Amino acid sequence: MTTLALIGAAVGGGIGWFVGGWMGIMYGMSIGFGLGMAIDPVKPDVKTPGKPQVSKFDIPTAAEGVLVFDALGTVKVTGNIFQYGNNRSVEIVETQEAQGGKGGFGGGGGSTSYVKGYNYYLTWAMGICRGPIDELLSVYKGETCVWNGNLTLSEESLGDEDIDLCGMGSAKIYFGTSTQEPNSTLGSLLSDGSPNPAYKNLCYVVFNDCLIGDYNRAPAMRFVIRKCPTYPWSDKETIEQYYYNPAHAIYYILTELAGIDGDYVNEHSFSVAADTLFDENRGVMILFDKQEDALRYVETILQHVDGILFWGVDGRLHLKLVRDDVSTDDMLTVDEDMMAGDFTFDRRSWLDTQNEVKVQYPLMLFGEEACGESVDTGSAGAGETPSFVLVTCEAHYGKYTVSGGYPPYTVQIKEGSEDWKDSFETNGNTFAALCYETVCSSEDEVNRLIRVRDSHDSYSNELSIPKTQKETMVWGGDESVSQGSSVVATVLSGAKPYKWTVSDSYCWFDEQYSVKEITTAFPQATIYVDTGGCGRVVTVTVEDACGQIVTGSVIVSDVALEWDYYDSCETIGRNDNCLVFVTGGTPPFIWSVEGTGFSLDNSKTTERFNTLKTDDSACGAATIKVIDSCGSEVTESVRCTEGSGWIYHGWDHAETGDCLKCGDTDHPVSREIIQGNERWVLQSRADHYHDQCSQAACTDNDWQYKNWPLPPCGTPWECWDRPNHICPDCGFDPPHYNFYDRYNYYTWGCT
Repeated sequence: MTTLALIGAAVGGGIGWFVGGWMGIMYGMSIGFGLGMAIDPVKPDVKTPGKPQVSKFDIPTAAEGVLVFDALGTVKVTGNIFQYGNNRSVEIVETQEAQGGKGGFGGGGGSTSYVKGYNYYLTWAMGICRGPIDELLSVYKGETCVWNGNLTLSEESLGDEDIDLCGMGSAKIYFGTSTQEPNSTLGSLLSDGSPNPAYKNLCYVVFNDCLIGDYNRAPAMRFVIRKCPTYPWSDKETIEQYYYNPAHAIYYILTELAGIDGDYVNEHSFSVAADTLFDENRGVMILFDKQEDALRYVETILQHVDGILFWGVDGRLHLKLVRDDVSTDDMLTVDEDMMAGDFTFDRRSWLDTQNEVKVQYPLMLFGEEACGESVDTGSAGAGETPSFVLVTCEAHYGKYTVSGGYPPYTVQIKEGSEDWKDSFETNGNTFAALCYETVCSSEDEVNRLIRVRDSHDSYSNELSIPKTQKETMVWGGDESVSQGSSVVATVLSGAKPYKWTVSDSYCWFDEQYSVKEITTAFPQATIYVDTGGCGRVVTVTVEDACGQIVTGSVIVSDVALEWDYYDSCETIGRNDNCLVFVTGGTPPFIWSVEGTGFSLDNSKTTERFNTLKTDDSACGAATIKVIDSCGSEVTESVRCTEGSGWIYHGWDHAETGDCLKCGDTDHPVSREIIQGNERWVLQSRADHYHDQCSQAACTDNDWQYKNWPLPPCGTPWECWDRPNHICPDCGFDPPHYNFYDRYNYYTWGCT
């Protein structure tokens, strides 16, 4: 309320008393108050805040040496600021309406604007964790969610994606790939010439001129991300969409964080454990935000899944899950008689008493283990009499499982009418032995049986070892393949396993180009062809288990040599130079150039580019020919922009009659096609119909004279008609028309 309004009300009330008593006071105060408001309207009792100083932004910047977090599964991570700039403020202006009197006696209205405060904006970058991550799920400003979704990298992305933050602005998230590029916004903040790194393998976010609020302090930002690294030994790394498989987590900690070489980890044991944990829906989410020993994390995960990590006889780390898959009756009893020395048990209370002990012991296996399709031949029994079943069988040897009885076990083989003979002994309940055989001649047709004898001379059930009859092996057919790719070669029939060999210098049986000979249980093998050499026929030799040998061919084609229109220059001035490129082909390359005032830096290169140069006499076009070591060649031209122009040579046309009219769209008057030093101007007759998607019968005709090179689009109908000549439904008897098209032909030359 203003001073004059109060004075007016007091004076008006005094005059009103003498005029009309109590009613006069009321009317007098109202009139006086209104006159006072008209002269001195109400103003807000708010002090205008001082303009903020840009240098006083409060930035919780991460100090040098702060940990870079890591994560597995789905976690919520608080970001650390490592770069900022472009901080600015914008006034918050508010308008307030002035109040008048009542009953038409008050003063006039009005409005007043004043600065209520400031909004603050900032550009900054926050590190999240070690990359690459798989998915961004949410972004929080403090405790408020400003973005959520399921953001993954698109196929065409270079490692980053853009997001819009509710009430803040836009941001760019880098997923932490090894190929991500430097951020240009961060580069613009470096005015001192400092390098702008790409921060490869770091997941981070750049907030570009975002509103941080009405207080000059950068907000705490939190990010919900999912990171589930994949490995070739298992495709079950993700459990119930958001959790990470504990077997994969242990492998990641050992190899990525602890730095153990993957060659010292038994991947098969991790794969078996991963399958079990996947079926149990037992996953983990881990945020590595403290500097702890890797072993601490591994021990925590092992407690969670009830597993152990141990060194196997193969010199590698094995992962084993403790599950109720062994009968206690079959377990060895450990007592004081088996101890190497004196021992005592010490406990403080029953709560400290261990009821479970994990023991590592060597298990000797004989034969070779094989992997293949499961063969269900019955159920393994339990008790004193051992029984066993064939679990897998491939390449003659299979994996057998024994249940019941007392180890050690002796595996026995019986051939025909002969007595049972001991084959080998094993302490374990699994072993590898012959599971089938290939009969290559009638002399080998002897029935074979297999069984197990335990240490108490009890015998298991007997299993028959089936036979595979010999069949004539033939080559499955020649295959074609281009360099740098692969092809599957096949034989028909024969007796497995099959031994494959290839003698070509650039052909291998593995993607690392190291294996020249391979044995397969199936009648096929993948051949990988490295780049190098010219087109040729490669001989592949296959020998089966019965000694049958066949040879076949794999036809390797040349790598096509083509002109690189995307990177090569199209024009060049006098006393100038530019780069020209080819793609494909087999080096080295022979280069030559024809034309007035043109030259090349090199006549022979191993690289797929060369430098074209001009002198002060250059004009017309440089015709460049490139030949690779296999004889493939490509020719193209580069136009000089000085002393040159288009030279007209002539024209050609194509006309077809009795075509159905399937539309009403005409071509433009002309269309220009330029390639190298050639130019085609395609024209249409204004009184004829074009682009009508004519019948197939109308697409068979070609240009009439053929005196000049055809346009790159080929036939007239490829130049003018719709793709693939797909016609709409024109009815049963539409009108018939003629189609007429022509082109003018030009070349670039000296003028």
